[in-house]
Amino acid sequence: MGFEKWAGVHDSPDQKKRIASARTAACTPISVSQETKSGTFSGSHGVYTTTLESCTCIDFARRGLPCKHIYRLAIEFGLLNGSVSSDSSKVKRPTPAGLSFSEAVVVVERVGENAQRVLHDVLYSMFYKKKSETIGVKRSQEISALIEAGILCQCDGLRELLGAYRQYELCDVLTAAGVSGFKKKRTV
Repeated sequence: MGFEKWAGVHDSPDQKKRIASARTAACTPISVSQETKSGTFSGSHGVYTTTLESCTCIDFARRGLPCKHIYRLAIEFGLLNGSVSSDSSKVKRPTPAGLSFSEAVVVVERVGENAQRVLHDVLYSMFYKKKSETIGVKRSQEISALIEAGILCQCDGLRELLGAYRQYELCDVLTAAGVSGFKKKRTV
């Protein structure tokens, strides 16, 4: 069985939205295997393994219907007509928080020795300098590689920095700094 499993479900407004999303550059696959009829996609919550029948993404797990990744794979294999945009620079990078230790090691090893040295310096500054000091680094080839790999994030100002935290994470940081009085609304 394959993509034909989904016959008759593609015409609902929700599914049409997912088909439209599948055609965008942001849904460019990391890899596609003709042999196994599968693909991998990167999203903000991790890397998803996709076949024509299932996907490891949250959308598929919740709904049990084709997600944008399944639709994109079907397009890649010529099972769904239409044009697509592809641009690997538009692909969402997963946040390192969703990685196991061994997966994080693989990501760090991919950036090269010079970027690893810069990462070491940044981490050293974060953990061993005075907590009141602001840590900032100038943009370099190594910093760009670390940002591209999802290891560091670029924050050009306070608003961007605060936007990188979920509300409960920010409350934890403030509480640890001795600031209290904020409501902790846990959302994951």
